[in-house]
Amino acid sequence: MTIVVRRDVLAGLGARGTALVEVRSADPAAAAVVREVLAGRAKYVSPPHALPSGWLVVVDPDGVDPDLDRVENRLRDAGVADVEVTLAPRVDELPLRSAGPVARAWLRAPLAQPLGDAVREAPLWLGEVALDWVNSPEAVGVVVSAQVPAPAVLPALETGAPVAVVGPERAAAVTGGFRDVLPAATLTAAGDVVAEMVALRSAVLASSARLAWAGVSADVDGRDVLSATWEDREGTRPDVERLPDFLVPDALWCQLLTAGHVDRLGGVPDGAREVPGGWELTVGSPEQWVPGHPESSAVRAHARSLLAACLVSRDEEQSLSRERLQQARARDASFFRRS
Repeated sequence: MTIVVRRDVLAGLGARGTALVEVRSADPAAAAVVREVLAGRAKYVSPPHALPSGWLVVVDPDGVDPDLDRVENRLRDAGVADVEVTLAPRVDELPLRSAGPVARAWLRAPLAQPLGDAVREAPLWLGEVALDWVNSPEAVGVVVSAQVPAPAVLPALETGAPVAVVGPERAAAVTGGFRDVLPAATLTAAGDVVAEMVALRSAVLASSARLAWAGVSADVDGRDVLSATWEDREGTRPDVERLPDFLVPDALWCQLLTAGHVDRLGGVPDGAREVPGGWELTVGSPEQWVPGHPESSAVRAHARSLLAACLVSRDEEQSLSRERLQQARARDASFFRRS
């Protein structure tokens, strides 16, 4: 029996912010033991996320030093053999090269129970979409903020971790969100922004029957490639992550609308065409949506007018989100209890 608890864990847990503790063992009991011991002293400890080497546990120590000797003793008492507890390597420099605007797509799958009606499960199919989109031998995988081989993001996603795949020209991020209730992804591409917007549109349409909403447009730069959430660059639009089946975050070049959007709009908007699972609405040409184009403000205003009923203020979004959460609690109060 070989049990090694590296002292670098103590240093990592003593630093500011969260620490990524890697439990290198094929035995799931090893990760459970480490999590149990750390949870007794830390502010937050995540469930174990799968890594090629074993498991990743994200810890917010909140200034409390863990008893690493107790970790070692508990592993021994549990009969765990051949385990090393250390700090996971954080992602250092991402390979994506972007000095200006990028093409980006946001994908939202149907809400799972209890917020929606879909079966709650890890969105592995979105992980496959992410890998197919990046499709580069130089791509790296990211689990939370730990670097892994790109294919390793799928088993990590299955254990509830937010993941990303980043290559030199393309990137993608996926999350199950709120314990696999809010599955979402972003796909990003640098290089020829207009051509990549067209490619992203094809990627969205290939999965349209499985989505609740999707949008494609140009973004100002390639930041946030590790996040699957919507980022409002203007600071005025709310994130409608709990309401993607009938609201949209903003006007975009291309959007996939489903039944809830069309109902709220009072009908199919002008210019939309039917596709599997809903309707595709494109407004203007992709060139007009690239930041700095002289017609970008006008085309955005026109798109917002077409989608006005699906665009809400922050206050209205918060009210609708609270209403949906109340309905979800009425359906399954046990889901909201801390596990």
